[in-house]
Amino acid sequence: MPAVVLNPNNSGTISMALAAVTPLVEYQCQITDFQLLPAAATLEVPGTYCQAKFDQPDGLSKWTVVVNFLQDWGETVSLSKFTMDNDGKLCDFSFQPDIDGIATMTGQLYVSASAYGGPAGNAWQAGPLNWPMKGAPTYVAPAAVFAAAE
Repeated sequence: MPAVVLNPNNSGTISMALAAVTPLVEYQCQITDFQLLPAAATLEVPGTYCQAKFDQPDGLSKWTVVVNFLQDWGETVSLSKFTMDNDGKLCDFSFQPDIDGIATMTGQLYVSASAYGGPAGNAWQAGPLNWPMKGAPTYVAPAAVFAAAE
C-alpha cells in the first residue's frame, strides 16, 4: 500500500475573524507554523500517606492553536495589528490544507497579542503563541475524497 504524504507543499488557507464576523480574513502568507494541538484533560489526585499523588483522566482533550508568524505591522491586512486590537477576544478560524482529500478544521480560539520587534538584521517573528480554543475543532470532510491507488 502506498504511503500518503500529507501537505507536502506546506500550503493552505488560514483564515480568522472575530466570532460571528464574516467573511473570515486570510492570513496564510504571514503564518510560518499553525498547529491544532490536543492535550489530555487530567485531574491531579492529591497524595496521601499511603500513595503518591497521581493524575486521572478528566474528560475530553483541551485544544490549543499554536501559531508563529512574520510580523506585518503597517500592512493593510495585518495579523500583528489584528492580535493587538483583539487581545483576549473570541475568534472564528478555518485551516484548509491545499491537498485533495484532507479535511478542513474550523473552530473558535481566544487570540492574544503578539510581539513587536525582534533581533537586528532578521525578519521580526511572533510566536510561538498559544491560543486556547473554545471546545474542540470541527472536522469538515473534504469535498473530494482522495483514493490512493493500490
